[in-house]
Amino acid sequence: MTMSPKRNALPHNLLILICLLLASTAAWAADGDLDGVDDAVDNCPGVYNPTQADTDMDQIGDLCDPDADPDADGLPNDMDNCPNVSNPSQVDDDADGAGNTCDNCPNIPNVDQADLDHNGVGDACETVSGADSGWGMLKSWYR
Repeated sequence: MTMSPKRNALPHNLLILICLLLASTAAWAADGDLDGVDDAVDNCPGVYNPTQADTDMDQIGDLCDPDADPDADGLPNDMDNCPNVSNPSQVDDDADGAGNTCDNCPNIPNVDQADLDHNGVGDACETVSGADSGWGMLKSWYR
C-alpha cells in the first residue's frame, strides 16, 4: 500500500513548526533581563546589568548584591538609604527611608518617591494652583 505525499506532509510540517517555536522560545528565555548575557552565566539574571560589575567578586552582580557598594560611600546596599548615590552621612530629614541626597522631596515624607510627571520633583512637593486662590496647594493633598 502506497501513501500519498499529501497525507504525510501535514504532520511533518507541523512537527517542524513546533520544533522551531520551541527553539525560539528557549533562545528568548535564555536572557530574561535582555542585558546580552545568558541567564545561565548572568551574575544578576533578573536585572539589566550588561557590565556584570561584581566589585566584591562574590559572583553576585553589584545591582543584586545586598552587600555591594556601587556608590562607594562605605555602606553596603542593604544598609544604604541611597544605594546608587554616594551619601556617607545617610541624612534623611523627612525620615521616609530615602536619604536627602537621592530623595525627590527631602523635606516632606514620601516613601513611594512618586514623581508622575518625571521632572525629578516628588509629587508630594509639587504644587498645583488653586482654582479660588492665588497660592498653590501640595499635590499630595489631592490624592
